[in-house]
Formats: sequence, C-alpha cells, structure tokens
Amino acid sequence: MEVTDALPPFSPKSTAAGFDADLVLRSSDKVDFHTHKNLLVMASPVFQDMFAFPAPTEGVEARDGLPIVELEESSSTLRRLLLLLYPQAPNFDSLTIFDDIYLVCRAVDKYQIPANALHRDLVKAEPYRVYAIACHFSLRDVAKLAACETLKDAFHPLDPEDELKLGRDGLTSAMDVLGRFQSVCAKSVVKLVSQHGADSDVRMWEEDWETANYPWWITEGHAGGCGCTEYDMELYPAGWFKKHMAGVVDVLNHRPTGSGDDVFRALMDFTQPTLNDISKCQFCSKNAVKSIAAFAERLRQQVDAANEAEANKWDFV
Repeated sequence: MEVTDALPPFSPKSTAAGFDADLVLRSSDKVDFHTHKNLLVMASPVFQDMFAFPAPTEGVEARDGLPIVELEESSSTLRRLLLLLYPQAPNFDSLTIFDDIYLVCRAVDKYQIPANALHRDLVKAEPYRVYAIACHFSLRDVAKLAACETLKDAFHPLDPEDELKLGRDGLTSAMDVLGRFQSVCAKSVVKLVSQHGADSDVRMWEEDWETANYPWWITEGHAGGCGCTEYDMELYPAGWFKKHMAGVVDVLNHRPTGSGDDVFRALMDFTQPTLNDISKCQFCSKNAVKSIAAFAERLRQQVDAANEAEANKWDFV
C-alpha cells in the first residue's frame, strides 16, 4: 500500500503541525501525520512511556529525517484524535456517525487522554452517544462531562444497531442513572431560580453588591409604584420582576432537564404583560432588559457550576 500524506493541519507543509514537526505517526492504512512529540507526551501517558528513552538511530524508518511511529488506528480515527490534542487546529471534521465516535473514544481510552480534550469536539455534538460509549469503556471523566452536556440537549435515543454494539443491559443501567441525574439537576435549577424572586418571602442579601444594583432591587427613581419595597426589615423586588421570575420557574418546571442555557433563554423570553409593566416605569424601561441579560448570564454560570458539582457526586459507570 502506497504511503500518503495526511490532510492539513498534519501535512508536511501545514502551519499547525508541519512547522517544526519532529515526529511522523503512520496510521494502519499508511497515512503519515506530521506531529510534535512534546505535545503527544503532555497529552498522553502512553506516548510519554513510548518516548521515555532515546529512540535507536539504526534500523528505524524515517521520513525527511523524522522518525516514524506506526499505530494500529486508521487515518480517520487518528486524524480526529489529533484534532482533539491540537488546540489551534481548525475543526475540519464533525463526528456524528456512531462508529466514528466509538473508535475515537476507544483511542482516548487506549492512550489515556484526559476527558477535557474530548469536550471541545465530541461531547457537545453528540452528548448522549458519547455518554453511552463512555459508560461502555468505563471512561468516568468523559461520562461525567457528557452527562452535564445532556442537560443542554433534548434526548436522542440510540439506534437499535448501536445499542447492540454496546450491550442493551449495560446501556439500560447507564441511561437509568443519567435520567435520575437529570431529574435531580432539574429540581435543583428550579429551586435556585425560585430563590431569586419567584417566592413571596424572598429577601435581598444586602452584602451582594451586584444583586443590590439591579433595578428591581432599587427603591428610588421608579414611577407608578414600581421598584423594590421594604417590609419588616426585609426588601422585596419589583412586582414585574416577581411575575417574570414566576413565569421562568413555570417554564423550567416543564423541562425534563435543567441547564444554564435553559435558564438564560427563559429569563430573556419576556411576555408582553411583563414588557407592559416595565414600560410604565421610565427607570425600568431604561435599565431592566440590559440588567436582566447580565442577571441571566450570572445565573447561567451558577447553574452550570451547580450541575458540575452535582455530577461529581455521581458514579455514572
């Protein structure tokens, strides 16, 4: 079989990998990838062990003065694996075919590459498939990342043929754990959002300076009875904000999962009655929407952090 060059960014003359490349990885179907030994060593303890000792100078196949290491992975799998490791490499390929995802996850397991390398390309595109495959290979960190990512996406069932490849019994158990995790996160999100204005007894914590400067917590400058009110040494947000948050909570209660993106979208989806209430107050008309956007981003980060913390408590595999 004739040896061919990999496509950019791993061809001899490409700027991402070819420039100062010091190693050639040859796939099982005879495709040469120009790479950097130091990057491979940092990403994988298997490569670190492979290159722990100086390579012999005699009897070793080389190309353009670079040593060649032959691997058992196909060029398709090896290319996608390397794209995960090169942060500056453009993402030329998308992974939507089950067999491709399966082979890349198996390579990640084989070379002991950290799970966060997968997050950029694989997990966001196919979180349910990656979760199922990660559980099959007992890739705990990958399964945790994928489980968190499923909170942002509607459920995508696997094809029957894919289920057979993974084993239906193990897959059923893994998906049951995922469903329970999603349910816990959904309830936690509703509770967190409710604390910010949907419940009648919510108070503002004065030490939270950022919260204190949102217009619905400010007592002065409003018109028509709008603004924050004080009762029995406690502060309550503007009425339109409480109604808006109640609507957000209602939307989230109908979501099977809860993510920061869900919260952000629900907060930014103003009903016409809410907009009418805001328009009655010049101060809120000027500041409310911009402040809600900042508040929504803040809540998104809080929710995602809470979900990640919750995922750390679960054993998905």
